[in-house]
Amino acid sequence: MTFIDILSHPIQLMQSRFILQNRTPNFRTYKSAFHFFRKHHRRLSVLFNGWRVHLPKNILIGLGSKSGIIKDNPLLAFVTSQIITESLIYPLMTAQRRIHCQDQIAGMLPVRYSGIWHAMKLIRQEEGVRGLYRGYCAFLPAHLLTAFTLLSVNIFGDQIFSLTSE
Repeated sequence: MTFIDILSHPIQLMQSRFILQNRTPNFRTYKSAFHFFRKHHRRLSVLFNGWRVHLPKNILIGLGSKSGIIKDNPLLAFVTSQIITESLIYPLMTAQRRIHCQDQIAGMLPVRYSGIWHAMKLIRQEEGVRGLYRGYCAFLPAHLLTAFTLLSVNIFGDQIFSLTSE
């Protein structure tokens, strides 16, 4: 999983930067995904800013999936541990997004974080724990919807598939 996360990291970075630029009216650092990659083709290392967050994140996810909180329903146990784990790693993701958006090009945040732990420390000092969980209220319902979908398919899947095959 970590390998896939690292390979897809430039796309995550692009997403963070597009979200940042869309917050500023009438300002466009990037016109398109093609323009994003063309602008950074000489500085490929920029595309991997914050990649190290995937290591502790995936370790926590792995530990969470092995926690065995709920024994009788493996899918419910998996979904529950995923939500708990994702809630615990959300501050890492906040720090990662901040690192994604820092650069010396126009429209990006000024460079001030030297890494994930430094970013988390500064965010906590300046904004408190609430700053580390900024955006969590949108994140959690999305994960709950995914969990609900997985559980529904697990519970009602046989009934749904038998209706469609008749």
